[in-house]
Amino acid sequence: MPDVMVLFRHAALTLVIFIELKSRRGRVSPAQKQVRAEMLPTSAVWWMVRTSRAAMMALHLSGVVFRCKWKPPKLRAWEGPFADPTRRLPPSGARKSSAIDCGKNSARERRPRSWRRSATMPRALTLPHRV
Repeated sequence: MPDVMVLFRHAALTLVIFIELKSRRGRVSPAQKQVRAEMLPTSAVWWMVRTSRAAMMALHLSGVVFRCKWKPPKLRAWEGPFADPTRRLPPSGARKSSAIDCGKNSARERRPRSWRRSATMPRALTLPHRV
């Protein structure tokens, strides 16, 4: 089953909307594609989204009327909403990790500058020895 199910009653019609939430680089599994294929003949609406703003846009595109005035946001191509997961999706823009990113030096470089030790800062505080 998809992550979110919305039942929208409008006049004599009840609209069933399913929303599958994915991460920035997430993909729909074969099992999820099969469930979608079984739902579509029953006049259900299915969307895949990558952000909450895209989920709101999917509801808007499906005909859901919101209680408050809502202005559709500008979405990036990778956010969605996507009605057909079998089509090629736009690139997410997320950086792929590489072997270079896994080293100690890169983790050290990612720390905030305030955490880094300066060359003039002593490594340990030494107290005068009492005799």
